Amino acid sequence: MRPIALRATTAGHEAPVTHVAFSPAGDALASASYDGSVVIWRVGSATMEPVARLVHRRLVNAASWSPSADGRLATASADKTIGVWRVDAARGEASLVAMLARHTDDVNALAWLPDGDRLVSVSEDSTALLWDVPTGRCLGRVTSHAGHCMDVAVSSGGLVLTVGEDGEAFCAAVDRLGSGARRGFGVSIEGCAWAPDGSRAALACDDGVVRIVSPDLDLLGEHPVSSSAARSVAFASDGSGRIVVGSYDASVLVLEGGRRSARRSGGRLWPRSVDTAAGLVAVGSFGSAPELLALDGLVPDEGPGTDTYGPNALAQAGGRLFVGLDAGLLLTLPVEQLLGGRRPAGATEPDPAATVVRVGDDPVLAVATARAGLVASTYGGDVCRVDPLAAAVAARVSLGAPVTSLAVAPGGGTVLAGTYGGDVALLEVGRSITVTSRHHAHEGSVKSIAWWSPDLAVTGAVDGAVRAFSSTGPGPALWHHGNLVNAVAVGPVAPAGLAVPGAVVASAARDHLVRVGRPGATPAVLLGSDESMKAVTVLGDGATTVVLGGSYDFSCYAWRLEGGVGPDARAGEVLFSADQAISAMVAIDATTAVVASWDRTVRAVEWRSGHLVVHDPVDLDELVALSRGREVLVGGA
Repeated sequence: MRPIALRATTAGHEAPVTHVAFSPAGDALASASYDGSVVIWRVGSATMEPVARLVHRRLVNAASWSPSADGRLATASADKTIGVWRVDAARGEASLVAMLARHTDDVNALAWLPDGDRLVSVSEDSTALLWDVPTGRCLGRVTSHAGHCMDVAVSSGGLVLTVGEDGEAFCAAVDRLGSGARRGFGVSIEGCAWAPDGSRAALACDDGVVRIVSPDLDLLGEHPVSSSAARSVAFASDGSGRIVVGSYDASVLVLEGGRRSARRSGGRLWPRSVDTAAGLVAVGSFGSAPELLALDGLVPDEGPGTDTYGPNALAQAGGRLFVGLDAGLLLTLPVEQLLGGRRPAGATEPDPAATVVRVGDDPVLAVATARAGLVASTYGGDVCRVDPLAAAVAARVSLGAPVTSLAVAPGGGTVLAGTYGGDVALLEVGRSITVTSRHHAHEGSVKSIAWWSPDLAVTGAVDGAVRAFSSTGPGPALWHHGNLVNAVAVGPVAPAGLAVPGAVVASAARDHLVRVGRPGATPAVLLGSDESMKAVTVLGDGATTVVLGGSYDFSCYAWRLEGGVGPDARAGEVLFSADQAISAMVAIDATTAVVASWDRTVRAVEWRSGHLVVHDPVDLDELVALSRGREVLVGGA
């Protein structure tokens, strides 16, 4: 397993902050990140200072301090391991004391039992395991879920609560598992927390509702908090009963007596995780450091965080490449800069300079090129029309949930926008952006959309389906994957971005597979990575179809399909490996693609005379630094 190897540019993180956890005394904060590290921050009165860094091979999903207040910290990683560390924040010292491994997939969360020696971990392998930390022994399975096990919390009395994507909550004492309770709520549950006295727990649910339950999982109350999913939840540590909630509308709010007493949204906030201590709220962030807010009023502190430039989305038009970044920036550069100075077919823009447009503070998740200009969507739920070359203020419309995917219909006027909630909205983009219709297409986030023909698109989503979609709404499933679909693509494409005759549909999924075929036919199954496939695109020259797939194992794979696509499995070749996961791909024309990685690089791949040519990577950090003088803020209209 290749470890993450990002360039260090800050004392904090090099990628977004996935999780935050205060120490029992509240004088230290652990923040986990996509950069594969946990940073220990010494916390004062609304101040933070980084004092130590702990490293895993892959992204870190969570951290949990031992209640024994002896400085032990457990960390959960996508490298399938649990690290146990001894941390002295006052001295700025940390050392690894144990590494626990038994899960077969990403470890999502963990929590210590009150004895300070046993630990429960939950994983995307659907299980919750019990560990004896001093000996390193796995003591057995606490429970299983039918989907990814997302979170775990332990009460002051030792009750273990687990929640999952299957919509179920499980609660029991680990020494009396036979007397536990299990209840289904009909909606994915992503976060959970106990009140300090253990009398009740809060569940953060995908329908935007926080549900309060008893230790027997009886429903005590329901509090709608968002039109998007509720993602994280924490009770105030002061015993006041206040509940802090983070949701996927990029907001944090405080519930007091069931009513909202404060709310803050936007900025770099990524409420994937929240925690409280000593009158402070720590929140995950799309910057290099967690965000600190005052519990009273959620007043922000000017913390040490800076922008991070991980690329999430790519689009192309007129010889220019458009890159959507974590920092809410949209970077444009000439494709010829990736091709050693050679201009690609269809290039119309002679300006060689890179430019950067600030769309907002939250990440740009998707980019597409429409007749009326460039269209970008954000984690905050906005769809924006921008003109990066003219630096023009453009239109903006909110869809109320993260807009995870965009695709422009042939002709360039109609845009399909997929949301975290499983909806696909049809937008007309001109001087303004108009939502003409909205359809519930999938059970879970729509991760990717691509147009197959002038009146038919394909969508891929968390429910594992690759589905047809027309102007009248969702159609039948073309095929299914065994896990969430990260990307769909149609190709080969002409320079204008339209599919050429004989084009195929390709899909990349978390089941490690790429499937390729045509609507109505059985797809081929392409094998390569032993980890999740994140991105896909298709090239070809008429005789050979070349499928490119990008993986969370950091590698770009290629499959060459001669004489069409058949329903057989083939092993892909590794074209190159980056220093972080491959995040996005886009075809410039039928024989040229651009591949982005979360190591903050982009590079071109060409199918030339029967061979694949990989060009040198271009550093996005350098491009952004050179372009900041031309940065503009795109406002709403």
